[in-house]
Amino acid sequence: MVNERLDFRDPHYKTLDIVDHLARYSVVKSLCENKNVLDAACGEGYGSFLMAEFWSAKSVTAIDISEVAIKSAKENFESSKINYICHDLGGMESFLDSESFDLVVSLETVEHLKDPDFFIKSIKTVLKPNGIVVISCPNDYWWYQDQIQDNPYHLHKYSLSEFQELCERHLGSVSQIMLGTSVIGIGNIDLYSETTSNISSKSIINNLKYADTQRLPISDGVDPEKCSYFLCVWGSNGQKIKENFIVYPSLLELYRQYGYYLNNNSLEKHLTWLESRVKNLDNEIKYFQLQLQEYQFHLKEHQLKIADMENTKFWKLRNLWVKLKEIINFRSAT
Repeated sequence: MVNERLDFRDPHYKTLDIVDHLARYSVVKSLCENKNVLDAACGEGYGSFLMAEFWSAKSVTAIDISEVAIKSAKENFESSKINYICHDLGGMESFLDSESFDLVVSLETVEHLKDPDFFIKSIKTVLKPNGIVVISCPNDYWWYQDQIQDNPYHLHKYSLSEFQELCERHLGSVSQIMLGTSVIGIGNIDLYSETTSNISSKSIINNLKYADTQRLPISDGVDPEKCSYFLCVWGSNGQKIKENFIVYPSLLELYRQYGYYLNNNSLEKHLTWLESRVKNLDNEIKYFQLQLQEYQFHLKEHQLKIADMENTKFWKLRNLWVKLKEIINFRSAT
């Protein structure tokens, strides 16, 4: 599991953390231009900064309950277009103007709140008519599959259907559902590309680079039960958000290990089929054994009946008559 927040006091670049956090914000890249944006639970402000300075938002109101996070945001990601506010998210209409935002973004928030219904209802109040809402939620049922283990910072645990039901109670039918999942592939990397040594997370945010990617058809079972998080969109007026990827070059060994996984997975499926086939054959054998036992039982019954018949006077007289008839026929023939 990645860390709940990015720590920009740490001078070292933590690959998995920054990839996971940036992936969610990257979804709204195409939605920000000339928009008044609310970033509800903005954390350390890197997402608000991207929307304001890189993705051309008109303004960003960034709210978080943590004083430490807001202080870090102001130190590392100050912008004339961002208004950082330290406040809880309950009843936002009490300190924000009604119908004032074109876009509301709230990523990995609802699982932390005592009353997520109250928060989502207040989004509707501050959202402009025909505004867009983007909300994400971690798939804790995948991250914490052991019933005893849970995220200590999360008050709620949602499946996709539970998360969707929660939001749709107040926002109406969802326009688009996206799944956060890992991607595997091969990239063409410049030999002299900048490496991560002595590069901070803040530097990465300030110098994001975009590369061309091609997404091939899904081949190995990406579904809501096995993804990292769910991300839902409301009010996009039928315009679909394009799939996007935050990736980093890595050791080829990981790619090989994934190949092993696919091969083993294929072998495991075949083994499962064979085990199922053996089980079916065992059941068939048991069925035929029972039938055989039944036939043997009836055969014994008939054999006993025949033996009883052979011991009766009638049967003995019949046998005597048959022998006598054979003698008479023999003499007549001679």
